[in-house]
Amino acid sequence: MRAGRMRHRVKIQAPSNAAGAFGGSSRPVTYADVQTVWADVRPMTAKEVERAAALEVRASVIVSMRYFAGLTEAHRLELADGRILSIVGLRKFREIEWEHEATCLEVRNG
Repeated sequence: MRAGRMRHRVKIQAPSNAAGAFGGSSRPVTYADVQTVWADVRPMTAKEVERAAALEVRASVIVSMRYFAGLTEAHRLELADGRILSIVGLRKFREIEWEHEATCLEVRNG
C-alpha cells in the first residue's frame, strides 16, 4: 500500500465490557480505543456492493490499513469525523501480514 493513500485517521476500538455470569450481559456493549492508525477509507464501488450483496453481506465502505495483529470482526473503527464503522469482513492483503482490508458497514447510532 502506498503511504500517500493512507490519509485518514482511524481509531481501532475493541469491546470493553465483560460478559455476565451466564455469558450474556444486560449492559449495552461499550468500546475502548485500542490504537489510532492511518488508513485509506473509500466507499465501495457499485460492482463491489453487488458482489457483497450476492454473498448476503451488507457493506458500504472499504478501509485499508497496515496489518494490526489481533484485529477481528468484533472490533469496530471510528473515523476522525465521528462516524462508526462495523467490520463485516476482514482479509489480509495477499495473505501476508502486511496490510488489512476491512469491509465495513456504517453504523448510524454508534
